Amino acid sequence: MLAVLLEDIITSLRGFVFALLKPFDTVDKEVIIGVMMPSVSEVCIPNIGLRERRKRLAIGIIQFVLCLVILTLLVGSGVDRWWRLVLFPMYTAAATGFFQWRDKT
Repeated sequence: MLAVLLEDIITSLRGFVFALLKPFDTVDKEVIIGVMMPSVSEVCIPNIGLRERRKRLAIGIIQFVLCLVILTLLVGSGVDRWWRLVLFPMYTAAATGFFQWRDKT
């Protein structure tokens, strides 16, 4: 059971890393309900530098890995499922760091 859990965690982490490496703005325009909408790069002007973006990405990745480690410990120790909700703010912070890095804001 623990091997299956670790395999799922590794698969999730691999998908997270591939998402980081995938180019974000490959399409200039997005079609929504037949209307051409501007892409994120045309609407959002970057307001942070490269150094701050790297810091936010690093913090997001570190928090994500830390959450996975804690989740593994919680599941492996047999703690009640409700204790996993404690990780929700940490996952939210990790996702926020990633999205801020990606959107340059």
